[in-house]
Amino acid sequence: MPADLHLHTTASDGTDSVEERTRQAAKADLDTISLTDHDAINSELDERFFIDDKTGVTVITGAEIKCKAQDTGIEILGYFLDPKSDRIKDLLRKNSRLREERINSMIDNLNRELDYNLTQEEVFRHVEGNPGRPYIARALVEAEEVEDVKVEEDAFELYIGEDCPAYVPAPKQDAEKVVETVLDEGGVPVLAHPGRDIQEHEADKIVAELVGYGLRGIEVRYSWDHKRKNSYEIHFGETLSEDLADEYGLLRTGGSDCHGSGSDKYLIGSVKLSNSQVRNLADLSDADGFHLP
Repeated sequence: MPADLHLHTTASDGTDSVEERTRQAAKADLDTISLTDHDAINSELDERFFIDDKTGVTVITGAEIKCKAQDTGIEILGYFLDPKSDRIKDLLRKNSRLREERINSMIDNLNRELDYNLTQEEVFRHVEGNPGRPYIARALVEAEEVEDVKVEEDAFELYIGEDCPAYVPAPKQDAEKVVETVLDEGGVPVLAHPGRDIQEHEADKIVAELVGYGLRGIEVRYSWDHKRKNSYEIHFGETLSEDLADEYGLLRTGGSDCHGSGSDKYLIGSVKLSNSQVRNLADLSDADGFHLP
């Protein structure tokens, strides 16, 4: 009875609701999922975990939180988060503000680059959760004046991807604050997809620093091959991630990073963990009463 611990919903850049995610999980024969939206907790989640009445799928409350360590942008997956925690809310609100400021700066850049009056309203009317670059891409596709943007991938390739004219790097909080806050509030901090963000020669020292802050796990199993096929730069994959987990006594976690049925990242269940791995994660949290078969 496997688990997929890295899924997104409409609370950030996913395409599906909580109910849709649980139905998809059941269809994929998953026993447990975690909803880990970017810098957000889905508003439908009000406990550290719950068991869906209709499907029997256990849903762990999480978030994928942007931050930086040694000037390298990384993401921390917080598991078994308490949605009622004021400190967690403040942490996520700050990142939401930084996200919104970044999107506004990119809109300004686009208007200068394209000589087009793209408005905040055109971008933000798509936003159900935290704003991100996909919402700009969608607005550009809908803007008929932008003749060379036919699909969202064009927008990234031409204008809002890294090294493109309108791109603005994402400002980030320090990893120390993120890891310590998640830990202090009874959650479990885990380093997301390390090989996507960290250069191989810097991996050891960055992970060592994060362990010093209280890091508890590392995402070893991940959709590495899918990302490579989709032109993501992957510095290292599962093998080095496993070695880092072993070296620093970290839990091995994993998930598909599925963004939903309406995306090109419909990967739910393609990466699976065992129930014993989920139990080990729960044992490090304040999730009283959590149990699995």
